[in-house]
Amino acid sequence: MSGIYLTARHGDWRLHSAEHLTERHGLFIILALGESIVAIGVGAAGQPVSLPLLGAAVLGVGTAVCLWWLYFDVAAPAARRSLVKTRDDARIGLAVEAYTYGHFPLVTGILLTALGVEGVVAHAGTSRPIGIFYALPLFGGVALYLAGHLLFEHRMHRTLNVARLATIGALLAAVPIAAVLPPIAGLAALVAVMTALIVVESTRRNHERSRELGKQTPPIEKQNLPMAD
Repeated sequence: MSGIYLTARHGDWRLHSAEHLTERHGLFIILALGESIVAIGVGAAGQPVSLPLLGAAVLGVGTAVCLWWLYFDVAAPAARRSLVKTRDDARIGLAVEAYTYGHFPLVTGILLTALGVEGVVAHAGTSRPIGIFYALPLFGGVALYLAGHLLFEHRMHRTLNVARLATIGALLAAVPIAAVLPPIAGLAALVAVMTALIVVESTRRNHERSRELGKQTPPIEKQNLPMAD
């Protein structure tokens, strides 16, 4: 981060392709999500196949899918359009602050979440509480990931996503509760919270699109047709 700071301030940066930059950063996110899938296999290593283990693995994949959805279906397309429209020094500022710096908390949050998922899968067959060691990265990792989204979107669009801000508060408040829950129950609660956030955002986005289409569609003018005798 220090190297980026120094070269961005005192160097002569050029951004020839906004699409290429957004694609590369999207691949970084995919690589981090791949680590969360690998964490499922690491947690399941050496364990006999059982319904709790399969359930934990399914929930782990569901966690990765939710994280993917929140970035690639919501944040990434809008940010790409904004970066393409911006020009000159303003585009460099967005590339450095929103993408280079802004993606650090996103990737870190995914990797912390992967650690929590690994702990859940490793203890899927027990009814003992998951404990704070795994509950904190599991819920706190997703909270950090969403906080990175808030910073990213604010820098790109100067907006504040209230739904994601409220979800961050709910996740942090749920950490002590998750620490005393069985492993699968804690992971299921996390997936439920993220799924609810996705439903809320998808519903709101569909309403906004419908409203925009309604404004763009010209009203049908009444035509004075000749009446038949």
